[in-house]
Amino acid sequence: MDTINGKTMDLKTNPVRPARSLSATLILVFLILSIVILLASGGLQLFFFNQNQQEAVSNQQQLIAQGAANSVSSFIEEKFTILSTGASWMGGPTVTLSSAQTQILEGLLATQSEFRQFAFYDSHDSNIAQVSRISSIASGAFISHVTNGMFAQTKKGQNYISPVYFDTTNNEPLVLMAVPAENVMGNYQGSLVAELNLISMWNLVNQLKVGNTGYAYVVDNQGTLIAFKNTNLALKGENIGNIQPVHEFVTNTASHHPMGTHIYTGLNGERVIGAYVPVNTPHWAVVVELPWREAYQPILQGIAISIGIILLMAVLASLIGILIARRLAVPLVDLTKTAIRIASGEMQLQASPSGVQEVASLAKAFNSMTAQLSELITNLEQRVADRTKEVERQALRLRTAAEIARDIASVSSLDELLVRASELIVDRFKFYHAGIFILDDKKEYAVLRASPSEAGKQLIANSHRLRVGEQGIVGTVAARGDARIALDVGVDAVYFNNPFLPTTRSEMALPLKTSHEVFGVLDIQSDQPRAFDQADIEIFQIMADQLAIAIERTRLLQQVESQLIEIERSYQESAKRSWQTFANNSTRVTGYKFDGMQLRSIIRPADGSIDAQTPSQGSQAIPIRLRGQTIGFVNLRSRAEAISNETIIIVEQIADRLATALENARLTEETRRRAQRERAIAEVSTKISAYSDTDSIIRSAVEELGRRLGSTTVVTLELGGNGQEENHDQS
Repeated sequence: MDTINGKTMDLKTNPVRPARSLSATLILVFLILSIVILLASGGLQLFFFNQNQQEAVSNQQQLIAQGAANSVSSFIEEKFTILSTGASWMGGPTVTLSSAQTQILEGLLATQSEFRQFAFYDSHDSNIAQVSRISSIASGAFISHVTNGMFAQTKKGQNYISPVYFDTTNNEPLVLMAVPAENVMGNYQGSLVAELNLISMWNLVNQLKVGNTGYAYVVDNQGTLIAFKNTNLALKGENIGNIQPVHEFVTNTASHHPMGTHIYTGLNGERVIGAYVPVNTPHWAVVVELPWREAYQPILQGIAISIGIILLMAVLASLIGILIARRLAVPLVDLTKTAIRIASGEMQLQASPSGVQEVASLAKAFNSMTAQLSELITNLEQRVADRTKEVERQALRLRTAAEIARDIASVSSLDELLVRASELIVDRFKFYHAGIFILDDKKEYAVLRASPSEAGKQLIANSHRLRVGEQGIVGTVAARGDARIALDVGVDAVYFNNPFLPTTRSEMALPLKTSHEVFGVLDIQSDQPRAFDQADIEIFQIMADQLAIAIERTRLLQQVESQLIEIERSYQESAKRSWQTFANNSTRVTGYKFDGMQLRSIIRPADGSIDAQTPSQGSQAIPIRLRGQTIGFVNLRSRAEAISNETIIIVEQIADRLATALENARLTEETRRRAQRERAIAEVSTKISAYSDTDSIIRSAVEELGRRLGSTTVVTLELGGNGQEENHDQS
């Protein structure tokens, strides 16, 4: 934690990062821009290069696959051509004996090593002749693959080739081929059937050139491997339908178009780029696979070369950027060093306007700013001192105003409050004059109520007052409710020339107001011109507001005290009258006397007067007071010795409680009597209201009044009489 200018800074949460130099910034920016441009251009080049290379590899693979498919198709077509030639011999008109047909088949077997067995069937599907290279006659496996489907196809004049099957002895892949035999008239004479050993096709597949390490193989439409350089796999007739191109061919045997190239795990177990081409007859496919590393080696080499070129260009661009950045930054660095030296106090230095136009303009502007700053610093100390002095003066006035508000807060009398406030203002602020004006009841005049100066006391003696809104600054403030300053009373049009205050040069009037209205004005005068400013209005207005609150509080306090005194006086008069009435209306027993043995009544004299008991020798009369009025006495008399003070204190406390109890009893009795009267009036009114004619109402009213007032009172009610009532008291 560090403290700077009274403020605490947390360096852990707000670390100051070191500034980067201009040269380093320019180098970094140039380097970033160069790298971004090079990466963008190089990336695009690499992208297009990669696309072109991949397309070239794909095209090459497809060409190889197409060539391999053409070779396999040519191989099969060649075998069908040989069989068709032999079939034309077998269907000739001169060849009718089976021995001649057998000789033709033996000649084909001797000249065509790829075929293992031949057989000829007539138009009724009967076997006429057969030869075999592996036995004296055609093998049972060969005969078993001759099906009705084959004859149905050859009878239509179409060639037939069977699915691949394997020799049970040596597992060699075999296929059955058949062609129709026709005479010169085109009539069907029979079918020439041959068993072809596909091992003869292996050399053809192995001779296909697929890159340096690539290979090709042939599969049928069931996914069975027919020809491959790895003879073990081919001889086992392994099914490889799970490989992607083979799977495509197996699941879509009607497709006769290349599927393009794909990257997948090939027959040799490594990642390869493969393509396949279906063979039209039979339903086989030729697949070529080239290891991924070999296929993409030119691409990888091209990418490596391109990256190397990009890095080399980036290094060259960085070196060029460093040179340019340093050349551009030198004038700015010199300007920065000059600024640092000027900041340390060498104000006489000047920056050299060198470099590019913008930097030279910046140096000239910097020199101009330095000159202005030097001039500003020259006057700054004086301005700071003046401002500090002004702030201290305002702080002193604010503190003094607070002290004045505190000192007058304890004064309870309004006149004392006004005098005390005016004295404190003059004494603490050393003003020439201060006066407090209070508006009269009609709000027409502002009357001077307090001022500590001699001139102010004379003005108070002369009942000095100013008309609201018409006379002087005080009258204006009293009317508008806004503070006003006259900095020079000689030129202020509102100023009122007072002969008792001839040396006044500046004046400030502040309204004394509550939230509802203005009720007074605080007038402050000085014998110095321009003694006040706007800040003084804010400070003294705070003091005036505190004074207004104190005045309003004192007024309210005095009003409350007066009301309490009046209420207490009213209570006392009410209690006095009530007990006098109670005493006059009570029986002749006015009290009781107890001498320690017997309780006796105190009887009122026959004339009805009540005399106060005068204490005799050795007696003490303790008054019973209620709200300041004496309603009775408790007389104590001792036969032996003087009554002790402790006894008197106890009796006085009992007398206080007795007064309260008697007052409660009187009030209860008075309430009961009032309730009886109200109830009687209500009953009489109810009975009178029950009649509707005048005579009955009058008779009922007189009767009820007489019954209520008793036998000692005579009640007379007469309508239209002279208004006199005769009441005869018979008591």
